[in-house]
Amino acid sequence: MPHRFILLSALAALAIIVATPAPAAAQSFALDVHDSIKVLHGEVVVDLKVTITNLDVSPVSIRAIRLKNELPEGATWYSALCFGEMCYPPDVDTPPAANIAPGGTADFKLTVGAESVRPRNDTVRVTVRFDAGPLSDGVIQEFVVISEATSAAPDERTITVRSVRPNPARTSTIIPLEPGDRTAGLSLQIIDALGRTVADLRDLSADADGIRVDVGSLRDGAYFYRLDVDGAARSGRFVVAH
Repeated sequence: MPHRFILLSALAALAIIVATPAPAAAQSFALDVHDSIKVLHGEVVVDLKVTITNLDVSPVSIRAIRLKNELPEGATWYSALCFGEMCYPPDVDTPPAANIAPGGTADFKLTVGAESVRPRNDTVRVTVRFDAGPLSDGVIQEFVVISEATSAAPDERTITVRSVRPNPARTSTIIPLEPGDRTAGLSLQIIDALGRTVADLRDLSADADGIRVDVGSLRDGAYFYRLDVDGAARSGRFVVAH
């Protein structure tokens, strides 16, 4: 009997050990979401920013994966994921892109833009999962961009520019004009993936092909442009790949 009692006691202890769930692993990183929703009134490019902090005692590699990318049907909206100065093309998710030291931080940005903004109300919804690999619990964050229609005067209309070529560009690219546009006194801004204006060109002239832009001094990555011509604000995007 004593041996049986010891055996039963051991089995009961084993059952208790098996039935007790293991404590959940602590999340190895945290998100500080600076912007999760923005409202646009005529703008065509907006950034929603997040700071990622490594809470672990070891380095972590964070990636971003779109779980939802709801863009208005028939519109020209797009979204791009950026870690630091590295941006990935629309509809491409990132590989492990942010290697963060213990206690360190990394900047993430969701860039939402349009090649034109029409006088109508649009909503873009993008849900991003941040994780440190397949076994990571991950953190899910939703971003919303709302474009509200504005009653622009005729001389403030927004028109879509035809495609930039070549795209990607190595040394230069051409921004075409629309038939009937004037070809002198044009203004052009080029904006990088961090939202910084890297070129502000005034009183430009165009030839029969359009405005030739030298990109030889720009780093590889995604860029946006804003062209002011004949009272129209035109915008688009292109990639530099040397």
